[in-house]
Amino acid sequence: MGMSAYGIEISENAIKLAEKYVKEWGANAKIRLYDGKNIPYPDSFFDFVISLGVLDHMKFSDALSLVSEIYRVLLPSGYLCASLHSIKDSNYGKGRKIEKNTFIIEEGNYELGLPQHYYDEKEVLALFNNFQIKRCFVEEEGIYDLISKKVISKNSFWVIYAQKY
Repeated sequence: MGMSAYGIEISENAIKLAEKYVKEWGANAKIRLYDGKNIPYPDSFFDFVISLGVLDHMKFSDALSLVSEIYRVLLPSGYLCASLHSIKDSNYGKGRKIEKNTFIIEEGNYELGLPQHYYDEKEVLALFNNFQIKRCFVEEEGIYDLISKKVISKNSFWVIYAQKY
């Protein structure tokens, strides 16, 4: 689509995989190693930032710091799109609790050992208090048992579209 894309990642293996796909697809994207604290780009660099499955894999205080970094690298009037697990998610409360609404994932193999934070409305507002929230909603999808015709679990995500003041 003629855009330049940039990505940051804390895993060198994930960067190698992403670079493979960028090459296969002929995309114009650069992926850089990220230390988990400082976004390696200058102030006011991006028009748009997408954060999917990132801010909910850390403690709330770390998410606040990362959102400050996102704010820093966005251009004035730049946009942010983010998704966050909601406290209404069926997996809420599973794992070892390390702080309010945050649990260490103890099952599965993809995210095993990572923190998983589930956001309530108050935390969403606090996280994006420096942004003008343009749209915010909870999206839910049920996992159904075809035999019993019952929902056996539910994925629940906040979806936030916000603009830098």
